[in-house]
Amino acid sequence: MRLCQVVMSPALLISERRRPMTQPRGRMRSMLRLFLLLLWAGLATNCPDNTSTLPSASAEYLLCTATERSKSGADAIGCGSDSSLFGSMTKINEYDCIKNPTICESLGPDVTCDMTRGCCIGRGCISLPDCPKPQEPVCSPVSHTCISCSTDPQCSDWANIQSQVELKARSLCINKVCTECQTDMDCHRPGKGSCNQNTHICEACTNDAMCHIGTVCKSDPSLLMNEDTAQNIGDCASPATIAFVDNRSINCATGNGSLAKPFCEVATAVDSSSISYIKVTGHGPSAMYQPVTLSTSGRRVAILGPGRDVPYMTVQALINSVSVTGGAQITLQGIAVTATGRPAVHCDRSTLYMQSVLISDTVTIPLGGVYATNGARVDIEKSKIVGVNGNGIYIKTGTGHRIVNNAIINGNRNMGNPLERYGLRLEGNADGLFAFNTISGNIHGVECDMAITVTDSIITENLNNPQVNGCISIRNVVSGVVLDPNYHMGADPKLLNDPMTLAIGKGMADMKKTIKDDYYG
Repeated sequence: MRLCQVVMSPALLISERRRPMTQPRGRMRSMLRLFLLLLWAGLATNCPDNTSTLPSASAEYLLCTATERSKSGADAIGCGSDSSLFGSMTKINEYDCIKNPTICESLGPDVTCDMTRGCCIGRGCISLPDCPKPQEPVCSPVSHTCISCSTDPQCSDWANIQSQVELKARSLCINKVCTECQTDMDCHRPGKGSCNQNTHICEACTNDAMCHIGTVCKSDPSLLMNEDTAQNIGDCASPATIAFVDNRSINCATGNGSLAKPFCEVATAVDSSSISYIKVTGHGPSAMYQPVTLSTSGRRVAILGPGRDVPYMTVQALINSVSVTGGAQITLQGIAVTATGRPAVHCDRSTLYMQSVLISDTVTIPLGGVYATNGARVDIEKSKIVGVNGNGIYIKTGTGHRIVNNAIINGNRNMGNPLERYGLRLEGNADGLFAFNTISGNIHGVECDMAITVTDSIITENLNNPQVNGCISIRNVVSGVVLDPNYHMGADPKLLNDPMTLAIGKGMADMKKTIKDDYYG
């Protein structure tokens, strides 16, 4: 309340003077009345009335401060940050926009009065915390409004005060917006390894095309290396961990594993301890790569080719046998493997991931497809094993195996060894997930030593019955369906006819829902 509103008027003083007085009490009252009269006269000339013009105040005094915005209640300071203007705890002063709403209009059309606190709110700002949007991360010292960025340091300052992980990564000013990345190399959040070139925000990659040219997307656990955790699924691999192999390159004789100077052999890249990912260029069986062996305990390597179904004679990357032993881990993806006098792929006391791989007898006849022994763990998916002279897949003991969506066909060559005539042979306690496979045209279908569950597969047209022996067989189809007869010549064994609906729509996904489709069915 203004002091001039509480001073007694001259009329009141006159009325007081008419009262009878006694000495010395009367003299003291006279002196007091004279003092009050003089005080009132002075204030009357200096105290502004309601029609006086307010002194100009800049936005920093009229806007609610960042601290003020978190306050509420009658005891909060009314508005602004200047205590000489806004010191009233009752919010009654000439700069309180509740009393004078027009003071906010000068700050812009988007600025309004907070009718609870008496200060101006809207696009106005005093400091960085008042600008929460990456599109307007800078507080202009001139207009006191949030504006777009123009430099990277502005975004770095803005990102440093953010609490959300995604916002804290937006330290680059691109197209006047605080963003995260120009390239994949700017992406450092786990599992967000691909830079979206439209939004310039890092996201999880799902395939190599989403990463920088020539690099690898860690799209699933089989592509995680020693330093990775599950959080790194979706990252793009560092170029320093990738080697290129092309045995038809004119530069491979002096190759260093780079794209311009690739190695001549896959084995050379495997022997390089700093390499985790090997990208192989194929030229068909006329340019078959030499055998590959990985035996270093704890070492993880991924060998990546052009694809299982690329033209075999001209583009396929063909390796003459792969062996992993001694506690190592190898991932084979999108390549072809064969062998002479041995299984095409052998895994012993180690880990094998095999995705979209072709094992066939086109060049030479392997003595088996995939053999896993002595507690090895194998995960084989969407691969095709054709015409081998032995078991298609042989697993001896071990747990955690995953054999899903594979075709094991035409393995009817090994008439001499009665122990190696199966499409799928599970010896001992070889436990795991065996589902959605097509096993056909072999001497025997599936054989289990113990009560191991085999489910949701087409196991038919194998030479000898029963098609499934010794296993717990659930929802497997052993007859009554028609496969594309071209599979006898190596084509995919696609389901052409299911007149009694024995297979179509009957399969069930696994408990962890890792099976996304029925690839060959």
